[in-house]
Formats: sequence, structure tokens, C-alpha cells
Amino acid sequence: MTILNQEINVVRQRLEAGQTLAEAEQTYRLRSDGERLAARFERKTKEFNEDLQLERSKIVEAIRRKVVNLLVRYLDSLLSPPMRAGMLTRQAEMVSQLEPDLGREWANELFALALQVKGSRRPQMQGTALSILIRLDPDRALERCHL
Repeated sequence: MTILNQEINVVRQRLEAGQTLAEAEQTYRLRSDGERLAARFERKTKEFNEDLQLERSKIVEAIRRKVVNLLVRYLDSLLSPPMRAGMLTRQAEMVSQLEPDLGREWANELFALALQVKGSRRPQMQGTALSILIRLDPDRALERCHL
């Protein structure tokens, strides 16, 4: 793309020089060359941007998969129920943005775990689960409210 840009500049310089010499044929040829090179430059720029976007999306998808795998692996480790409830609260929020189906599953699990928790943590956990479900599965959230 840099080479094309340089070629365009050379054509522009020749065009300016050609106008002072009043050589109509050379001016026409130089304009045509400049337009052709500019179109080629734009096409190459567009291709480059498309390739860049594709590679970016591949990288983001790979990172997303790794994050979800780490969250799943950590949550599946042997945790006591209170610790699992605390971790599930935070992890369900994160994973729901990356993997909606897994987020829905974990929100339902969080709601079920909250029923086993006593004290002020119960409404907090239920609220978190409901906020995730409202975003991902409003009908299920409504069902949970009527339990």
C-alpha cells in the first residue's frame, strides 16, 4: 500500500508538471494512471481492513473461549457450597456476557443455591440470578419470581 501511495504521488507530480507544459495527451494519460492507481489503492486498503477485522474477530473468539473454559474449570473445582455460591455469583455475571446459554444455566443454579443460603446473601444471590435471567431469558425470570 505504501508503494501504491508513492506511485500516486509520482503521478500527481507528473500531472502538475504536464499542465505547465500543456501537453494534453500526457495530462490525460497521467490522470488515467492516477485514477487507476487510486482505485487500486482503495481496493487494497479495503481488503486489508477486511483481513484485519477477520483476524481481530478470531483473536477475540479465542480469548472468549479461554475465559469461559477457565471459568468453567474453576467453578467445577471442589468448593464448599458457600464458596461455590460466592464464586457462582461473580462468574455467572461474567459468563452470561460471553456464553448466554451457560450464563442462563449458571443463573438457574445460582437461584437454586440461593434457596439454601440463609441471611442477607440469599436476596443478593437471587437478585443477581434474576438480573441475568431477565437479560437472557425473561420468561424464566418471571417463573422464578413466582416460586
